[in-house]
Amino acid sequence: MHKIAPYNKVKVGDTIFIKKTSDKVRAKAQVADVRFFILTPVVVNQIREKYGKEICTDYFENWESYLNKKYCTLIWLKDVTQIKPIEPPKSHGSGWIVLK
Repeated sequence: MHKIAPYNKVKVGDTIFIKKTSDKVRAKAQVADVRFFILTPVVVNQIREKYGKEICTDYFENWESYLNKKYCTLIWLKDVTQIKPIEPPKSHGSGWIVLK
């Protein structure tokens, strides 16, 4: 709904650290490609048509609920590898933290 990370923050070549909610960071990957979208109902449907299989929209319980979102970031990853688990910094409820 808001222009927050990763929207317009992540770029090709960045390293992404991956974790499950309330868990330690257990993997990392490189950003191979990234696309940003300002959403309208038409754009949402275009994303579903073009990228639906890749982003598994068939498994979304209520695809129509995405019609009221404003922004979308699609990130393609490469070189995904497991790492020794590390404790992430506090995110205060945010799904993303930008590290320098």
